Amino acid sequence: MGVLRDLIFLAAEGAPIVTKLVVKKYSKIRMYAIADVVSINHFVVVKHEPQLVELAEDELFVDQNLLNKQIIDVLGSKIVRVNDVAIQNNANTYYIAGVDIGLRGIFRWLGMEPLLAPFYMFFGVAHKPHLLPWESIQPLELSQGQVKLKNKQDKLNAIRPEELADYLERTTIKNVHSIIDSLSKKTAAQVIGNLHISYQQALLRRFTPERAAEILELVQTDEAVDIMSTMNRQQKEDILKLLSAQKRKHIEELLRLSHTSIGKLIYPHVLTASYDDTVGTAIEKVKKSVIGTSFAHYVYICNEHEELIGVITLYDLFMHEPRTPLYEIMEPDVVVIYPKTSKEMVIQKMLRYKMYALPVVTEHHKIIGVVTFDDVTKDILEKL
Repeated sequence: MGVLRDLIFLAAEGAPIVTKLVVKKYSKIRMYAIADVVSINHFVVVKHEPQLVELAEDELFVDQNLLNKQIIDVLGSKIVRVNDVAIQNNANTYYIAGVDIGLRGIFRWLGMEPLLAPFYMFFGVAHKPHLLPWESIQPLELSQGQVKLKNKQDKLNAIRPEELADYLERTTIKNVHSIIDSLSKKTAAQVIGNLHISYQQALLRRFTPERAAEILELVQTDEAVDIMSTMNRQQKEDILKLLSAQKRKHIEELLRLSHTSIGKLIYPHVLTASYDDTVGTAIEKVKKSVIGTSFAHYVYICNEHEELIGVITLYDLFMHEPRTPLYEIMEPDVVVIYPKTSKEMVIQKMLRYKMYALPVVTEHHKIIGVVTFDDVTKDILEKL
């Protein structure tokens, strides 16, 4: 008949059943039903004149779609690679029992396992296969662009968001959508926050306005603005009206500023305190606010009109007595920039005054956010 090149299985809930053989004879590839197989050992024995068959819906290839591909180990909460596949026979029904993710699976796949057996015996090494049962894994990018999701949401949520995002960026946007839909809102937002901007934008456009609003409510405001900047006017309006009043206000303000020189670089989540707060009060505000921000170098001091009048570093804040008023220790001469300040001028000011970040204020001296040295230099370098 020829040489066995692959097996085909039905991607369904429960253990996937092997349904067909892929056989190559000379340059031709043919598929035969597994029902025509008499026995499988070192050789595959089939009935006389087996019937040719075609690939059916939801059927996938073991070698093409499973071997050497990444999968999600939902029990171990990590992403692993398939080195071999364990197939079992139960009453003449062949099915995939699990996958081998260990080193031994690679050697077996390369046909080197018999050569290594004497080595293991000589050194007394018990090198067992590292098998994962099928029910404990989450398959993967499949050739038909579909991911068969199992009810393992709690396990997927346990995987580190940046690791899951890294995996998803190597799959199709349809698969990303399927995985994200199975996550909790909080985890989905964290994973989306770690995706490349092109994936973020493509993904949110596939969501309903309600789902998009749920996710954008949880991501950083500047990231939400980047994602929404590519949407048409109607899409923006549909999502904005579903957001909380505070989130909507911040996003609308940054969307307006996004057309200015540094508008897209403004990070809105800054630490602020009132000029008449004590150090102790300010520290408590910082503890509550720092959880929702990735920038925590300075605390900006405002007066009763919310105008920026001073700044203090976190280090200086923690070095003073809790009862000390902030107006006694703040630096009143704040170096500021405006939405229309050029990026080149921003860098010049940062270098001149040795500042990692500069506050962005309105013409009325109300703070909008900050621009960091990392963000402005990265933006300039990307355009060179």
